[in-house]
This record gives sequence, structure tokens and C-alpha cells, in this order.
Amino acid sequence: IDIKNLGKPRFFGKNGNISISVFDYNEGKNSKFSFSISKKVEKSAVLRNKMRRIGYKVIENELNSIKKGFLVRFLVVCNG
Repeated sequence: IDIKNLGKPRFFGKNGNISISVFDYNEGKNSKFSFSISKKVEKSAVLRNKMRRIGYKVIENELNSIKKGFLVRFLVVCNG
């Protein structure tokens, strides 16, 4: 999926070091999620991947209550 071709996000929010972008994707199909953790947050790829896996696990546990048809991007960056 090329995020540049999705246009403007339907929703964008930021709280501290985490931002979320929600795009219209494909109505009727399950929503898709991505997690991106900056190297400035954690240099170790092992720990960044662990953070991503935790995020995906949270989504997996809540998948039944999430509406279909969206592409959701979580971005974790260092503000300092």
C-alpha cells in the first residue's frame, strides 16, 4: 500500500510522542494497522520490534470492536 496515494487522512491526532493517522481504505474489509517506531525512540531494533508487537497485540484483542474499512498508522517519535 502506497500511503502517498491515499490522500489526506480522515483523522489525524497527536498526543505526546504518538501520532495516529486514519485513512479511508476499503469499505467492507477489515481495517489495517501499521506501527512505526523511530530509531530516536529506541536504537535497538529488537526493542522497537517488541514495541510494535505489543501494539499489534492490543489491536488484535480489540479487533471485533473496530470498524471496518480503514487504514490506521501509529507513529512513535522522540520530541527531544
